[in-house]
Amino acid sequence: MGSCHSAGREDLFRLPARCQTRPLILSYPFWNPDCVSFGNKLTQSDGAAAICSGSLGWVRRVFFRLYNAEGRKMRKILCSLTALGFLSGIAAAHPSDGEQTTAHFLANEGVMIVDGETKILFDPLFRHDYANYQNLPDDIRAKLFAGEAPYDGVDVVFISHAHGDHFTASEVNDYLAAQPQVLLVAPTQAVAMLRQGAGWEASFEDRITVMAPEYEGEPNSFAHVVVTEDGVGSTTEESITASAVRIPHAGGARMKDVENIVYRVTLNEGATVMHLGDAAPEREAHAPQTDFYQKIRTHMAFVPDWFFAALGGEATREMLNADKAVGIHVQVVVPQGLIESGEDYFSKPGETRAIMYGNPN
Repeated sequence: MGSCHSAGREDLFRLPARCQTRPLILSYPFWNPDCVSFGNKLTQSDGAAAICSGSLGWVRRVFFRLYNAEGRKMRKILCSLTALGFLSGIAAAHPSDGEQTTAHFLANEGVMIVDGETKILFDPLFRHDYANYQNLPDDIRAKLFAGEAPYDGVDVVFISHAHGDHFTASEVNDYLAAQPQVLLVAPTQAVAMLRQGAGWEASFEDRITVMAPEYEGEPNSFAHVVVTEDGVGSTTEESITASAVRIPHAGGARMKDVENIVYRVTLNEGATVMHLGDAAPEREAHAPQTDFYQKIRTHMAFVPDWFFAALGGEATREMLNADKAVGIHVQVVVPQGLIESGEDYFSKPGETRAIMYGNPN
């Protein structure tokens, strides 16, 4: 029962079958847990904590948040964690025949990834375009807040950093209020702004995971598992697993204090995407995370378009261990050099890309 994760591991807990008889959402962050042992019981639906002692005497917690399919908290349950499983041990629900994983462009660096019924957003809500970049169109903003297709059923929002062309605190707070099933993953600076921003509610705390990796440090990890019932009562599992590292914001020393987070996210053990926020393109900025990039192949990376100017597309894909790279943060007037580069990029809100992975045969 008492098992342990080593630093940087990206493992998932599994619940025994008797605990999977109602729709629920299980979500938990990992904080580099050099654990001795974990507690073995979930006792409350609103955040039962498994306590472990670190090798340096630190006390760390893994929070389990349980919600039903409508986002309301389930009644109290009592289940034992009977195993810790690697990601390869989780049965995942992939898109059915006729469906595919797709990337939907919102604006600037805002992207939605859709894999079957699983949906995530990167940097979706912001109010500043600095007279140079795409702002979120009003019709897309309205559909996001109303939960209208294709922006219905969003599971997790990821924020790369707290600049105004990526993140507006009041907008995100209002979205969390409007869509109570949505979880948020964000760096410390963004979360601090949320807590001070208009529309903040204390209840949001239970839905937020703070990512705080250090430069050149171990990745932080996040996992989100949805357990549902099909028409005959059996269960399926859909998972979102993410790792995050801190890469310097482009702009050199004047941006050194900005917490810019690079996320690598896998949906349902299938498509893996990467979002780089405003990462600097220089190789030396990424060299400390070479092992991170090489650990898992990325199927589609969303990179600021300056990567193509600085490195070229082939070198960008090689450095990130990615099959494909799509440019984001593109100016309203698309630079001629980007057009002539032959590289792919998003520039029109609402456009999509298919994310290819696995054996096409």
